[in-house]
Amino acid sequence: MREMERKVIQGVADGQIPRHQYRAILIDEGHDFKPEWLQLLATDMIDSSTEDLVLAFDDNQNIYQRRQRDKFTFKSVGIRAVGRTTILQTNYRNTKEILDLVSRVVSTEERPSEDDSIIPCLKPIAWHRQEPDPELIQASSLQAEIHKIASLIRDLPYDWNERAILCWTNAHLKQVATILKKHNIPHQVRTRSGTYNPSQPTVKVMTLHASKGLQFNSVAIVSQPRRRRPTKEDLSLFAVGATRATHYLILGVGDTWKEILLQSS
Repeated sequence: MREMERKVIQGVADGQIPRHQYRAILIDEGHDFKPEWLQLLATDMIDSSTEDLVLAFDDNQNIYQRRQRDKFTFKSVGIRAVGRTTILQTNYRNTKEILDLVSRVVSTEERPSEDDSIIPCLKPIAWHRQEPDPELIQASSLQAEIHKIASLIRDLPYDWNERAILCWTNAHLKQVATILKKHNIPHQVRTRSGTYNPSQPTVKVMTLHASKGLQFNSVAIVSQPRRRRPTKEDLSLFAVGATRATHYLILGVGDTWKEILLQSS
């Protein structure tokens, strides 16, 4: 992958790949793009006579490039947005209740971008649905927590393939699958690329990382293994997982997140 990146960037620099060949560019999941990728698209690939660029970006879900993003600016990669920027603050996927919880957990703050020197991190100000508050699960053990999650997931009024259980580590996938089997819940464990079938009538079991880019009517997140305090990367990963849910969210509280989640509920 890195070699391909190098060859594409070098190909543009050498003139082997034509510049400015697109009149408009849409970039989704822009928070996962490296600065050099954005610079290639915004500076070299887009038609200079139009410069029509749509960038979907949510720094709360930045789980891959936190260190780079601390020093990253739009201006530094040639995105000239001053005076011509429309910031979209309506969330069409999640409910008000899910967004409220995620916003409080990750401590999102609106930051002005007067000279485009920083990337704005914004709270949505509008949404399209309201549903029940996220369900917080406290249990005496991880096994007991997963049993509670299984019971709640089983009784939801959605198709099986619209329900998912997300884990922080691969180590918990097998444990979740074993308990779902005891509850007679059809399930599919996504262990690697190619082991995910979205149309199969099964509850999807996967890691938070693997859930990125997907969505389900209902999502349950198994509690994180014990740590002293969640890191910035943990908070971003939590935001990714929680916002996979379009209607209903279940959260295992656990020791690591107990204080944060209970204070945020």
